[in-house]
Amino acid sequence: MKNIILLRSADVKTTLNALEKLKCSFPDARIHLLVQRNIVSVFKETCRKVVIIEYPYRDFNLAAPDEFFRRLPRMDIAFSLYKNDGNGYDEVDAFLLNKIRSSEYGSISGSMEMKHGHLSQARKKAAYSKNMERLYRGSSNMKRSISFSKQHCPATSRVVFTGDCQIIVDEGGKFEMSPESILRIGHVPPDWEGVRKHGGTVIRIQRGAIFKCLGSVTLYSGIRINIFPGAELMIGDGTYIAFDTSLFVEKSVEIGRNCAISWDVEFMDTDFHRMSVSDNEVKRAAIVLNDHVWIGAGARILKNVELGGNSVVAASSVVTKPFPGNSIIAGNPAKLVGTKEGSYRI
Repeated sequence: MKNIILLRSADVKTTLNALEKLKCSFPDARIHLLVQRNIVSVFKETCRKVVIIEYPYRDFNLAAPDEFFRRLPRMDIAFSLYKNDGNGYDEVDAFLLNKIRSSEYGSISGSMEMKHGHLSQARKKAAYSKNMERLYRGSSNMKRSISFSKQHCPATSRVVFTGDCQIIVDEGGKFEMSPESILRIGHVPPDWEGVRKHGGTVIRIQRGAIFKCLGSVTLYSGIRINIFPGAELMIGDGTYIAFDTSLFVEKSVEIGRNCAISWDVEFMDTDFHRMSVSDNEVKRAAIVLNDHVWIGAGARILKNVELGGNSVVAASSVVTKPFPGNSIIAGNPAKLVGTKEGSYRI
């Protein structure tokens, strides 16, 4: 064996164990690791004898444009990595079979059980068809995704409509994506199948408003986003927003990289109304979430809030003022209840 590739589709510790397993099993092979950009530095520091390939997207799914994969060398064996026995990894397996050129394909489980072998074109095609349906939930959604991406995205970026979702761009509004980005909306993860409905996410960008997606971002099902005239919403790479969350933007909401926003969260950078007839204007002030912020279920984030990096907001909290990095925040109104030691990626 000359070239072997492993997808970083599990946590860091499991990935490091799998790399050691490959080195022992194939001592003469050149081991490659396909790892997401947002965590690539961790493996560059610890894996000196492994060829690190920086993958620009957050998830291994079939929406990733083919341009990136044409630059990869052909492999002798391509492995996916599971935290368990493979449950919930159908999309990863389909990605491996249909995006990575290899003579053989295989997997490594969380218990380090390894298997690999040759696969027929029929099996590859079946995995592709099944997971394209899983990705888009219907051929009409796939067609809408392709059409919208061609109109609004760079060639290396994609919008993926999973189920009945919409992005409404009013005349004079702007939808912007950075290169090598994937915006997936209406998504339901495998462990929520049957409990949450796919689709239902709606983004409206009104006249003079801007929506910016700066990397691979996942918006789950049932999300409502309304960007009012002249306002701006920006979401950073690696961030996900869970079910039924709402963002109402009249001035500016900026969400950093690798943020985790739970379900039923509400962002409002405006009071939406006057307190009395003598008020001259509605009060508005920007909301800023720095990198690696974690927002618990049911929280409310109000105007003039800036949360420093690595902060955590407890479930059902109402945040009305800024807090520094590494803060643990809870209550109504939210108060500082603790601090985190050091920083780490969510």
